[in-house]
Amino acid sequence: MAELTELGGDVVVLDNETGVAQAQALVGPHPLRLALNAVGGDSALRLMEILAPKGTLVTYGAMSRRSLKIPNKYLIFKDLEIRGYWLSRWLDEAPHHEIRTVLQPLADLMRKGIIKLPVDTIYPVADFQQAITHALEGGRNGKIILKF
Repeated sequence: MAELTELGGDVVVLDNETGVAQAQALVGPHPLRLALNAVGGDSALRLMEILAPKGTLVTYGAMSRRSLKIPNKYLIFKDLEIRGYWLSRWLDEAPHHEIRTVLQPLADLMRKGIIKLPVDTIYPVADFQQAITHALEGGRNGKIILKF
């Protein structure tokens, strides 16, 4: 968990029942209106538990490879909004100025070292085929970078 705070995370909790209790304690009386879900399955349900009534869950990934089955209590009694988001589609459809407006602050935070991305290996551009092969492999500890 220290690795995630070193990368810029403010608070890190585990994705389990203990993590739900810790997150609820951290949020306290302040309603949590938005949760971002990259995992799906039971992980998404734990996020719905923390969300305030009329909150929104945005799912943008399916790392668990398990379908999201939403209990009625979240739809009826909490009146949650469940949304999907696909970055590739947005990048294809959004105007360039909108993409720049969204990504520029993130780039600035990375440049300042506030947000850090782990790098596994940096390859010279001449070794791009090896870099692509490595990028397609699982079990990496960060991004694969091409140096021009």
